Amino acid sequence: MKTINIATVENKVYKETLDNGLTIYVFPGETKGITMNLIVKYGSAMNDFRFKGEKEYKHLHLGVAHFLEHLTFKMEDGDANDYFASLGSDANAFTTFDHTNYKVWTASNLKENLSYLLKYVLTPYYNEELVEKEKGIILEEAKRCLDNIHRKISYAVNENLFINDNRKYPVIGTISEIESITLDDIETAYNYFYKPYNMVLAVFGNVDPKEVISIAKESLSNKEYEVKEIEYKTEKEVDNINKSSVEVLDKNEVPLVSINYKIPLNKFKMTRKELDIASYLLTSCELSTTSDFYEYLRDNKIIIGGMSNYCQLTDDYLIYTSSANTNTPDKYIEEIKNKIMNLNISEEDFERKKRAAIAKFILVFDNINDYSRGFSHEYISYGEDVFIENQVIKDIKYETVKEVQEIFKTADVVVDVTAKKES
Repeated sequence: MKTINIATVENKVYKETLDNGLTIYVFPGETKGITMNLIVKYGSAMNDFRFKGEKEYKHLHLGVAHFLEHLTFKMEDGDANDYFASLGSDANAFTTFDHTNYKVWTASNLKENLSYLLKYVLTPYYNEELVEKEKGIILEEAKRCLDNIHRKISYAVNENLFINDNRKYPVIGTISEIESITLDDIETAYNYFYKPYNMVLAVFGNVDPKEVISIAKESLSNKEYEVKEIEYKTEKEVDNINKSSVEVLDKNEVPLVSINYKIPLNKFKMTRKELDIASYLLTSCELSTTSDFYEYLRDNKIIIGGMSNYCQLTDDYLIYTSSANTNTPDKYIEEIKNKIMNLNISEEDFERKKRAAIAKFILVFDNINDYSRGFSHEYISYGEDVFIENQVIKDIKYETVKEVQEIFKTADVVVDVTAKKES
């Protein structure tokens, strides 16, 4: 078992990789509850793949990853949720573009909960009847998503922001693609991705790392898994976009606008984690609800209510998003574009936000379960660099953020989407 220090805090992480390839991280902490994440490195954007050595790539319909998440809870003797409920535990799951996370929260019964988490996720129980029944449920979910203003905007943004990247499609899939999903699709996805070597188990709470690892080993001892390498067929994403300005219809009285910048990562000469921190500090200082710019937009009634600003990294691009409700969409878009071209972060603001970010990171560890909430996203994006995040924050220089600022100023690949009321 390997011990890993989390930079700048007293907490430690304990790591073990089993013979079957399962990577285990244990985060002990004095808390009342225990959170378990079983992360499968398979998401909706992974549609073409093969095992290393195979000649042909497999291709699956859009939405299979999310569909498989639903079906995985089905067991021959009932639903996995019912078992967890009988223990007084709570189980859930979600699918993203690049992973699926099965979560369990419990106040006790570590062995029963962890053993069953590994059992139900790694026990295939699929048949034609289950697929067709669940298909109806997922189609209804997909239709509800199309009626949700935030999903409408998100879908329109991604459809126009990405050309080759499968993020241009909804995680849940399209209606026609969901209708086409077969039992063979489900079994193929399971056989490739739902194996210990393609999973990460992360356990947070008042636990003994040795006990967690022992339970995992025992739970998986009844079956041997050959460790294989999965290869993906992808088209390289390009710098251009589809439409730069899009309108969608909704029932809201006040329009909702989302503005999205697409900036190539090769413009930044720093690590992904450094860029993540630098872009966060820049947008926090210049564009957040604590900035002078926000006060200007609010005081001049350019926006109504709050404003959302965040950055995310894909394999090749940094995506900056700003969104708000506004009765003057064109004015809001104009103001955001002008602000991006005229960013001017001060060293004083930088140092203030940096101190706040360090304090926020440390505060999370007052309850280790809080750290579990975003762990799967962070780990899939940055690997073990997540454990040095606070050190990166402490070490980052004003000049680095200024460098990011200058690249932001030159960004000109933009998609704006406005949701307006149906007439």
